[in-house]
Amino acid sequence: MRLVRDGLSRVYRQGRDAMDAALADGSDDAMHEWRKRAKDLRYQLEMLEPLWCTVMKATADEAHELGNQLGDDHDLAVLTDLISGDGDLHDACPKADRQALQGLVARRQESLRAHAKRIGRRIYVERPKDLRARLDAYWKALD
Repeated sequence: MRLVRDGLSRVYRQGRDAMDAALADGSDDAMHEWRKRAKDLRYQLEMLEPLWCTVMKATADEAHELGNQLGDDHDLAVLTDLISGDGDLHDACPKADRQALQGLVARRQESLRAHAKRIGRRIYVERPKDLRARLDAYWKALD
C-alpha cells in the first residue's frame, strides 16, 4: 500500500511540477516534458482502477485527454521544426506558404495549450501530500 501510494504521489508531484514549468516557460520542450509526466500519471491511475474504479477512471481519463492535447501540440512543434529548418519540406514549400502554415500551427497550439491548462489545473489541483492522505483513506476503505 505505502509503496503504491508513495509512487503515485511522486509521479503526481512530478506532473504538477512539469505543468507549472510548462505554463511558466511555454517552450515546446517544457510542454513535451509535461506530456510525458501526464502519461506516467495516467498509466499508474489505470493500474489502480480495479480498486477504486469511479475515482481512478475519471482522473485517468482526464490524464489521457491531457496527454492527447499535449501530444498534438508536440506533433505541431515537430512540423514547425520541419518546415522551418533545412530539408525537403522547407525546400518544397514556398516562403509565403510556410509562413501561413506557421501562423495556423501557432493558433492551433495556442488552443491546445489553453485546453491542456484547463485539464491540468483540474488534475493537479491537490497538493501531493493531500493526494497521499486521500489515497490512505481509500486504502482504509478497502478493509
